[in-house]
Amino acid sequence: MAHRVVEGGGEREDVGSFPVLKRFGGALGVLVPAAVRGYFSELGSTLRETGDVFEIASLTRTEEMHGFKVYGSGRFRKRTRAALELLSKTSVFDEVRDNLDLINEGARSAMQVVGSQFIFNVGRKTWSDDPLWYAGCIAHDSKHAGLYREDVAAGRLDTDRETYRGAEAERNCLNYQEKALREMGAGKDMLEIIEYWRDEPTYQGNSEDEYLARDW
Repeated sequence: MAHRVVEGGGEREDVGSFPVLKRFGGALGVLVPAAVRGYFSELGSTLRETGDVFEIASLTRTEEMHGFKVYGSGRFRKRTRAALELLSKTSVFDEVRDNLDLINEGARSAMQVVGSQFIFNVGRKTWSDDPLWYAGCIAHDSKHAGLYREDVAAGRLDTDRETYRGAEAERNCLNYQEKALREMGAGKDMLEIIEYWRDEPTYQGNSEDEYLARDW
């Protein structure tokens, strides 16, 4: 997913910019060992440290808006609603909605698959940005999800023919993001960011360490 600079857990299988969350642990009202803290932080839960364990202090809400399920804090849901309102006016909106099952407040931005659910985890730097930029990012990652679905259906997953990841996939998703941004009336500065990353399509990295280092 393209990102821009603005001043101011679970066990994963490494699949480049599309980490697959394989399982979750813990339940509401239990004490969660520090080792599985990431399970809940990825889901946007609020954790309170109590010695060597983390207690789930409060679970944030799921809300439906514009045909999407959105999970996160009140502020996150408000910002997501504003982004979806903009995106709903574009020609790509129905396809975006078909490709995503959940938009989730996460520690960093990336697509994940949990069972049959396609989840866009959104980092704070992305969802707190200009709603227009955030809307474009939703479109971008939904395209990765759509390409992944197509790869599965065509039997291309984990072969040299898969299309959902890699430099060419990133250019494809950036083009899709640009289309949405133009339809939403994005200015020259924002579109130039897309052009910049299109020339550097490996910016997101492919390793687990690079994924964990994301601040967006």
